Amino acid sequence: MVWINVRNAKVVRLWRDQARRWEWRERPTSLYWLPTNTFVTVFGREGPWGIIRASRIEVPELDSE
Repeated sequence: MVWINVRNAKVVRLWRDQARRWEWRERPTSLYWLPTNTFVTVFGREGPWGIIRASRIEVPELDSE
């Protein structure tokens, strides 16, 4: 586990279009809507004291197949 500063991060939910499997779609969301232990991908840089400053957080939706 690591500390992450999410204050200015863009948070998006990702999913694949069923008709175009190679294409990812996204829509803005909030971290407050996510349940505990949700898998996310964080893009950012290391800041002071090892805390990651997130610029983008992606929340992938699982494929139903």
